[in-house]
Amino acid sequence: MIRHVPLLAWLALASGPIAGADVPKTTVLGGLDPVELVAGKESPGLGKYAVEHGKFRYQFANEANRVAFEKEPAKYEVQFGGACGKMGPLSGGGSPDRFWVHDKKIYLFASESCRNSFKAAPEKHIDKPDAAPSGSDVESKRGKELVVLAVKGFGAKAMESLTSYQETQTLLYPQKDKPPFEMAYVLTWAPGQLREESSYTGWKGFTVASPKASFDTGGKETWPIEDSVKEFFLRKLHRHPVIALAARNEKGFVAVAAGAGKVDGTKVDYLTVGVRGATTTFALDANGRIVESKYKNRAGSDVVKRHGDFRAVDGLTVPFKVATLVDGQPVTNPETRIESIRANVKLDAGLFAMPR
Repeated sequence: MIRHVPLLAWLALASGPIAGADVPKTTVLGGLDPVELVAGKESPGLGKYAVEHGKFRYQFANEANRVAFEKEPAKYEVQFGGACGKMGPLSGGGSPDRFWVHDKKIYLFASESCRNSFKAAPEKHIDKPDAAPSGSDVESKRGKELVVLAVKGFGAKAMESLTSYQETQTLLYPQKDKPPFEMAYVLTWAPGQLREESSYTGWKGFTVASPKASFDTGGKETWPIEDSVKEFFLRKLHRHPVIALAARNEKGFVAVAAGAGKVDGTKVDYLTVGVRGATTTFALDANGRIVESKYKNRAGSDVVKRHGDFRAVDGLTVPFKVATLVDGQPVTNPETRIESIRANVKLDAGLFAMPR
């Protein structure tokens, strides 16, 4: 799963260039006091008690509420960094004045239909870490053996010394009576650092999580991401087979054997991995190549990614083809083409630095 490209593209095209740091931040919640909203009340905030935080300007009814917000911003700020509550973190901006309070958390929404969907079933749209996999001693022991096999399938020498991984894709979104809308997507990994970038003509946005800074960008604007958004970002990217297996020596990494079966007629062993709050089941063929990934998405649907067209690149053996199914139905919007993969190459350190 990547950022919700169609909405981001629409927002960028509809609103024009995104404001830079010298432009005042948008007052969120129609100027209502977020501390009062969390308490179940709608109270107008006052400009003299305003605070700029993240992407927004918050107003408060009194000084005490302003202080309470600054002391515990995570308790009162809008969730997902202002992304749409229905579509999730990094999905694209919700309207700053279209909100809903659920379980003492404030969410924004891109449309009235998004808000209505959330109100009808909020549990389908609130991101939480996956349950970590568990199994018997025998399954845990076999899980460790399958991790070794998967590393061998990628190329043990290259994986043992992995210093970087970068995958470039083209995403094709069908348009009626027009050529597909094309979006470039680049995933970059280095130890302890992750970046994903989406771009098209005239626009670029990227998200970074690293020890020095974790932030999101869109057009000319940059803002730090909240811990909850960072955790979602890390969960999402740690479903990628290379990134998941690169984390095999991290504290908290869990691997359990999950039986055997077949994928497109090929016998496989299933390996369930839990890392950074993401639990994914990988199907390994006899050579250790991961031919399938399975997990639950934020709405509880079953997502299956079939991997194929394995090629040798910079010492790694990696798939250049991916087909996605959700609840058994093929996903063709977008169509994903993997254009290039690089591994163990020197990366520009600026890729993970916050723009100035």
